[in-house]
Amino acid sequence: MWKFQRLPIDLRPGFFLLLAAGLLFFPLPWVGAWLLAVTVHETFHLLAARLSGGAVGGIALGGGGVEIKIGPLEPKQAFLTAMAGPLGSIFLVFLAPWLPRTAVCGFLQAVFNLLPIMPLDGGRALGVLLCRFLKNGRRVAARVENGTIFLAFAACVYGFFRLELGIFPILLLLLFLFKTGKIKISCKPGLQRLQ
Repeated sequence: MWKFQRLPIDLRPGFFLLLAAGLLFFPLPWVGAWLLAVTVHETFHLLAARLSGGAVGGIALGGGGVEIKIGPLEPKQAFLTAMAGPLGSIFLVFLAPWLPRTAVCGFLQAVFNLLPIMPLDGGRALGVLLCRFLKNGRRVAARVENGTIFLAFAACVYGFFRLELGIFPILLLLLFLFKTGKIKISCKPGLQRLQ
């Protein structure tokens, strides 16, 4: 049995900038729903890490989102910990009659985090699976990641020119690249970072 302990929480200036931007562009109820959805998502990561025996070293809140510092995990544990966050976000969909905004935020968060791109949960889970079952798993995962980024770029260009959605697809693409362009796939055990 494990007990709860206080986790060091690192609040970085980028988090407050992200929160201010959210309040500038979205109504307060939507920002609150987004914060609740993020909290549930990350809580599921924490619970899965703790239940699988991982040592949680702390939480950092920054402009790129939430980063949970977790000690080395076995591949099965790393996969389950990575997939626990999207599972928590999907759980929020079932609360739609009572928390409709939070359900929408949770669904969008689950879809985004399941993309097979590092450091997102889908990329982490795919990397663990491919490295476990394929000799060149890292290379295959990198190709899947590059293909997904190319498809996202093509969808944004299509939305900008063909659907005439204005600058929104370009901003979405820039946010997407900012969020996903920081960490490379590693098949070596070591410090796991969940975002």
